[in-house]
Amino acid sequence: MTAFKTILKEVEQLQDNELHLLIHILVDKIHTPPVTSEKPGENPFRKYRGRAKGVWNQDAQAYVNELR
Repeated sequence: MTAFKTILKEVEQLQDNELHLLIHILVDKIHTPPVTSEKPGENPFRKYRGRAKGVWNQDAQAYVNELR
């Protein structure tokens, strides 16, 4: 049985006041935009920029050139 069907069976057993509360919670969840720290179009990896500085003790481009 899928999770959806299991949840649906549980919902069918709720009392009217519980069902009403569940509906309100779900509607609020649908209408609440997700919280993100990034601005639209911003690269989410930008916050990690410069974190590996000094790990290889050489310039990143020089390291890449050595690998080639």
